[in-house]
Amino acid sequence: MVRITYISFILLVCISGSIAAQELKNLGIESQWSKGSITLRNKTILKGEIRHNEVQGSVSIRTSEDDEQLFLKAEIIALEYFDTKESTTRQFYSLAIKNKETEEEVNDLFEVIKVFEGFAVLSSKGKLQTQRQEISYPMTSENAHLPYVFSKNAALKLSQSEQFYFLSEDGNPELYLTLEHTYVDTKLYKYKKNSGHIFDKYIFSKYLGEQCPSVMQYVKKNKIKLDNREGLIAALNFYTDLLSL
Repeated sequence: MVRITYISFILLVCISGSIAAQELKNLGIESQWSKGSITLRNKTILKGEIRHNEVQGSVSIRTSEDDEQLFLKAEIIALEYFDTKESTTRQFYSLAIKNKETEEEVNDLFEVIKVFEGFAVLSSKGKLQTQRQEISYPMTSENAHLPYVFSKNAALKLSQSEQFYFLSEDGNPELYLTLEHTYVDTKLYKYKKNSGHIFDKYIFSKYLGEQCPSVMQYVKKNKIKLDNREGLIAALNFYTDLLSL
């Protein structure tokens, strides 16, 4: 038996219907299945094969061949699975964190990126934003031979934000990085773009303490960019190695 929440079903149908089949992976619909578990708000624990759609904020689980269930992340308090693509176990928890300085509160399913003595690094993804807009192409030497450069074309734009927080041991979150994931599909081109904005460049020195200069030297030597997920995790992994020396 397959159980799909009504809202999730409508979400998948409405969005997927406007996009070519080969582009479904950009909506997370073709995410891989991995072994894992889900804990629901009613404290029910489900174990099986997990498909985590991070783009649309839903999680599917197969506990047997004929039993597949789909949940929105708002229904989940804990999620854990082995990500074969990243070759690591990923853990998520439903948290309500409030910045004591700004009074801003965020309720979401947060991924635990790293946990250290005294602080943790978390991330959360916002809602998927879809937009269709009419655009006109200017004639250039590269596209002059195309028959539709003078006509308007409906372009599809998908965008999603991702925030990374440093969470102190007293529960106060500090926003470090916001990433904007953008995908655009038109007749002439398709492109993906990830742009990052660092809100607090001094946050490393605050949390990494005396190890910060060594981490920054490692970042510079290896030309690591700290305005993206991969670079941030690489720097934190090196910090972990320093602590073990």
